[in-house]
Parts: sequence; C-alpha cells; structure tokens
Amino acid sequence: MRVEDEQRRIDLRVGGILGAATLPGSIAGALLVSHVPRQAFDIVMAVVLALLALWLLTSEPHPPRAPRSSNTHRILIDTSGRRYEYDVPMLPGVLLSVVIGFVSSFLGIGGGVIHVPVMSQLLGPPLHVATATSHFVLAIMSGTATLTHLAQGSYRAGDGLRRSIALSVGVIVGAQLGARLSLKTSVPLIQRLLSLALLAIAARLIAEA
Repeated sequence: MRVEDEQRRIDLRVGGILGAATLPGSIAGALLVSHVPRQAFDIVMAVVLALLALWLLTSEPHPPRAPRSSNTHRILIDTSGRRYEYDVPMLPGVLLSVVIGFVSSFLGIGGGVIHVPVMSQLLGPPLHVATATSHFVLAIMSGTATLTHLAQGSYRAGDGLRRSIALSVGVIVGAQLGARLSLKTSVPLIQRLLSLALLAIAARLIAEA
C-alpha cells in the first residue's frame, strides 16, 4: 500500500467511508465462522467467485458514471499527472462493503478479490484507483477481523506467529512489486489477471470442500 500511496491513487475519502462500512460485517464474520459448517458454504462461494470472474472476462471497463446529486464526485491526480474523475454512489457502496466485510472475514479470504471488481464495475472508480483504494479498505477490514479473532482466542502463538510473519513479509514484497507493475499494465490486462485469480480461488475452495 505504501507504493500506491506514493502514487496518490488511493481515494482516502471514499476508502475511509467504505472501510468503516466493512467493520460490522468483519466482526460478525469472525464471530460466526466457528459456528457454521464450511463445506457447503465454500462450494457456494466458489460458484460466486467463478461467476464474478466470468463477468469480468466478458465485460468492458465501466464508462464514467453520469453525475447525479446522490453521488459523490471525485477528482484524483496521481504523481504521474494522470487525472481520474468519477462519481461514486456512496449508499450502494456502503451496503456492498458491509456484505464484503462479512463474506471476507467469514471465509478467511482477501476481500480485495471481491471489492476490486465490485468497486471498478459498479461504483465508478477506474480500475487503478479501485485497486489502490481497495487495498486501503482491506487494511481496515482485515485488521478488524484479526483483532476479533485475537479477542476470541482463535490465534495461537508459536507456529501460527511464525507463519503469519512469513506471510506478511511475502505480502509486503508482493504488494510493492504489484503496485509498480500496475503503472505499466493496461486496464484490460489487469482485469483478465484478476479474473484468473478469482477462478484460482474458486478452484481451491472446491478442492478443499
């Protein structure tokens, strides 16, 4: 997220509101996960992710949303001088973020795989802005879910701590590389790569169900 913040592609205002909206769902998902059978839900989620991937593969980048009084008009200029102007319907965005927070926390998957396509296709921000802003939202969402699991005593020290540190190092390195590569990657290619990632997650959920 640091590199993307340096690129000034994070919409802090929209991201802050949507991040706050994920909190109830994140807490609820973390509290309920130990009380619900996972197998059937994993299969349903895999189907949803596969359909989302197919939607991305067959859809064109969303055109700029027509200004409306109920939308929040945003203008963002990144460090390269590229100007992004778009309108965000905040109420649908908040409602969707509540659902995404719950699903991501409940299933233990990164909310970005859902939040990025939803934000770019339904809420208005261009894909590069949607990706960077979703990482900001994800930091709020995953942090809340982690604290809830800690409060429940679900997190174990020892091997769990070492694995978390190793995963964190990998995520930090990968995030920097991904953010830099996005500067040289077209929106259609990013959209196709995201679709493949969604299909991979769907396949993993089915395999583990």
